[in-house]
Amino acid sequence: MKYNEDKIIKEIHDYIKGTYGEHYSTTKDGFQVQDMLRHLDIDKDFCQANAIKYLCRYGKKAGKNRKDLLKAIHYVILLMSSEDKDLKVKEDSYMDEKIRQANMQSDNIELEKWNGS
Repeated sequence: MKYNEDKIIKEIHDYIKGTYGEHYSTTKDGFQVQDMLRHLDIDKDFCQANAIKYLCRYGKKAGKNRKDLLKAIHYVILLMSSEDKDLKVKEDSYMDEKIRQANMQSDNIELEKWNGS
């Protein structure tokens, strides 16, 4: 790739993978504060704010600290993950509603057949 995106993506992957062995996991089963924030439905604002924080901090603390960029990207990825989860819930709800409507229509057709005979 022209701008070494493949190498940068691998660096991001390795950084994020490494966070799971650090202080981010608080229990043996891998529970993270992010799990609690998602449960409370406040994770998106948290992730967005932290991504902004690390982008603003870049170049101010310890020079051009690449780790600040990795942290910002990680928070953006967590935000994207939460958006994907919400989108799936909406899609599932939509499909459930469509199935419910189809069942009601089928029930009405059966009732009309029964009443008509």
